Amino acid sequence: MNAKILKAFHQDDGMACILEVQVTPPLGKMSNPMMLKLFDRRYAAVARTWRLGYGRDPANWATWVEQEYLEYRCKEKSLITMQILTQNEPPRWEHLSWEPAQREIYFEDIMRRHLETEADAWLRLNPLQCDMIPQFYGRISVTWDAMSDDGQSTATGLCHGLLHEEVSGFSLVKLREMVPQSSWQTYCNQVLKVLQEINELDVRTEGLSLLDFALHRIVNGDSDEEEDYDLKDNNDLVVVLINLKSCRIREYEQSEHEFRRLLALEDEEFSIGQQLELLTRGAWTYRRSDYYRKLDRDFPDIKLEQEAEIEEEEPELPIYYTTRGGTPVNR
Repeated sequence: MNAKILKAFHQDDGMACILEVQVTPPLGKMSNPMMLKLFDRRYAAVARTWRLGYGRDPANWATWVEQEYLEYRCKEKSLITMQILTQNEPPRWEHLSWEPAQREIYFEDIMRRHLETEADAWLRLNPLQCDMIPQFYGRISVTWDAMSDDGQSTATGLCHGLLHEEVSGFSLVKLREMVPQSSWQTYCNQVLKVLQEINELDVRTEGLSLLDFALHRIVNGDSDEEEDYDLKDNNDLVVVLINLKSCRIREYEQSEHEFRRLLALEDEEFSIGQQLELLTRGAWTYRRSDYYRKLDRDFPDIKLEQEAEIEEEEPELPIYYTTRGGTPVNR
């Protein structure tokens, strides 16, 4: 299978590259183009910062780092080291003293684990596919050949990705310009409903933004393109979560109580609710859902801690738009 990259989406806080790709030959009834989330250690800027030094030099990727990594992988002695690095989590910050090539191997395994977690999340969210989330197609591997400088040995570079349906429509951040104000409440409420349905299937998200949602319309079974929308009639639009971002699943050994406590601590609904209020400039008001009210009642200590941290100041505008002459515009 070959894939041609049509468009790359900038992800400041992403764990992977988001790409629109054209696949040849076409894969059955799968949509084409489709979306590829590629867990490539070289481009996962935030994850590199978290795991490889918090902004220090080890977090940076460069061509010379990649060359050392490929040279190391071409050597037979690297096999034992790779097994050790990928089977054991090192003591905190110990990996900062490793050679650049060893850090890349360690980080490559971190990305693999993130991919496996998200793949499991897609499977758990199967009841929501083609409705609240895109249809998931499966995992793929991307490979390339690398040769040592002396030409005596070769290694295969490898990274993994997830393929899913491309959702036509427009980003939720365009709600103000694409949808009449009379319909804003409907779609803002739908966003919170999507979050709740995901949580009830034992998946929790971290750090979602409105950029991770799209408004999608289906007419007679066919998707409309953005330019064909009738802005006076948006009753057939649906909210779709197009990026799971950094997600976590409830492990089999994890109790329901522990999982729900983490949901209350993360409180994605409150975060998204604030972003929606800013987007609509107060035309829509966030009201706690029954689902999260129950979390508040079950874990009152978390709610008190969060309230103590809230400062008495007006929140800043979100990163997805700024103001120019009082009018919101996309960056």
